[in-house]
This record gives sequence, structure tokens and C-alpha cells, in this order.
Amino acid sequence: MKKLRFILIFTLLLTMFTACNAEPKLTEKIKIVTTIFPQYDWVREIIGEKAERFDLSLLIDSSVDMHSYQPSVSDIVRASGADLFIYIGGHSDDWVADVLSQAINENMVAINLVESLGDAVIMVEHDCDDDECDDDHHDEAGLHEEEHVWVSLKMSKMLCEIIAEQIVALDPYNEDVYRENLSRYLEKLRVLDFKYQEMAGTANTNTVVFADRFPFLYMMKDYGIEHYAAFSGCSAEAEASFATIRILSRKIDELELDFVMVTETGNHAIAETIINATEAKNQKILVLDGMKAVTSNDIQNGITYFSIMENNLEVLREALS
Repeated sequence: MKKLRFILIFTLLLTMFTACNAEPKLTEKIKIVTTIFPQYDWVREIIGEKAERFDLSLLIDSSVDMHSYQPSVSDIVRASGADLFIYIGGHSDDWVADVLSQAINENMVAINLVESLGDAVIMVEHDCDDDECDDDHHDEAGLHEEEHVWVSLKMSKMLCEIIAEQIVALDPYNEDVYRENLSRYLEKLRVLDFKYQEMAGTANTNTVVFADRFPFLYMMKDYGIEHYAAFSGCSAEAEASFATIRILSRKIDELELDFVMVTETGNHAIAETIINATEAKNQKILVLDGMKAVTSNDIQNGITYFSIMENNLEVLREALS
């Protein structure tokens, strides 16, 4: 009888202990909204096997370039109801101010990537008119924040840590899981960063020519790669001047470059014009992916931030060979 009583008491205590330590059920999933693909994919890596606890969504999930994106009413509603809203914070995100001012969720936490990086953000000249430059993202000297911070593996590691802290705050019970996922992912990025450094350090040349807009300033700065581009940053210009074509074609001749580069959303017409203006006229066009127009289909097909950056490494390796 005593033995039976002991078994019953032990079973009761074990049940109580298990219940107290069970993962708490959520009445609603934690809502995380991101504006562009890199943020979205970083969150996926951090939450990992706990994805069922989250409602994760990507606002710009079509082929529309982020610089041309205008949120729909449903986009604004979705973003304003988020528990965690992650956005770039540069001049392309001016629409975000309205979302934050009308937030449905009073406890929303918003991460401004550019602001989070502080002094690490580069200020560059902006070719805009006076009305465009008169906003929070430009200083009196006509400079603005270079917002394409995700093309830097070094900055991406910093941003993943910032995002992970907010995810832990939203779901502290699974802190160990999120921190372990983060640590594993940061190590992958660290190794890839080293491969970039190794590639740049052993390259035959350290200069690239872009017949396009140029959102890769952070990447080039990280690895000491010189660059010449038809347009600065993500300029709204669509046509390169004759003088620009002449300068870039002469630079290709001078450095005996075999490649001309464009972005994934770029028009090859300018590149072909530059090539035809060179002496050799046989350069190859290479595409470097700035992740500005990743689609939902791309995501379903398994594309990741890491796979894109791996491919960019091989493109740069060929360009600098």
C-alpha cells in the first residue's frame, strides 16, 4: 500500500513539474513584419524550429524594386498590427512614418536598421532636387544615408544580433533556442565573410565597373574593392550621359577589364553601350544581386540570403580574376 501511495505521489509531482515546465501556449502567434527579403530571411534563421509560434510576413515580395514600392492599404494594416516591425530606415522608407504613427498595436517594437547601426552608416552625396533633399535622411551638405546595409556581411551579423534580442524579448521561454540558432548562423556568415576577404586578397585586380546603379558600396568597402559606376547608389536616372559612357569605357580599356557589372534589376542596354565603346568590345556582363526584388516564388524555391551572398562571392571572384 505504501508503495502504491509513493507511486501515486511521484506521478502527481511529475505531472505538476511537467506542466509547469511545458512551453506556454500562445493565444495568438507573434506577428513579425519585415519590409525586404534579407530581414525576413534573418528572422527565419533565428526562429528556426519555433516558426509555428510566429506569423512572419514580407511586405515587398514581388518583383517591384524596393525604391518603387508603395504600400497598399492591406500592407499598412498588416504592418501597423505587428508585434515586431523591421524596416530599412533610409530615404526609401519615408512611408513608414505614417505606419508607425497609426500603429494598431500599441506595444509594437520597430527596428530601424540604418538607425541601429549608428556611426557605421556611410553618408553619400544624393542627386536630388531641393524638395527631395528636405527630409530627415539628408543633412545640410546634401548627403544622405547609404541604406543598402544588408550587402555587408559584417553589418548583417550586427543586425541579426539586434533582431535576435527583440525576438527573445517577445518569447523569452525559448531564449536558448533563438540564441543557439543565432550563434550557428553568425558562424556561417563569419566563414563566408572570410571567403570574401580571401578572394579579394588574392584577386588579380581590385576594380569593378558597374554599368548601372550602385547599391554595393558597403560590400566594396569591406573588401577594399575599387569601383566605377554609371550612377551613384540607387539614383532615379535611367540614361547614362555620353561623358559617363566614355569615362567607364576608357577605364575598362585602361585596366584591361574583361567584365562589366549590373544589378539583378538592371537594364543591360547601358552595359552593352559601354562595351561597344571599348577597344576590345568583347567584355562579358556579370550580375551582382542586391536582393532588392526577391519574390515569394523565389522564397518558395529555396532562395536564402546566404545562398545569394554565396553566389555574389563567385560573381566577384570571376569579375576580379
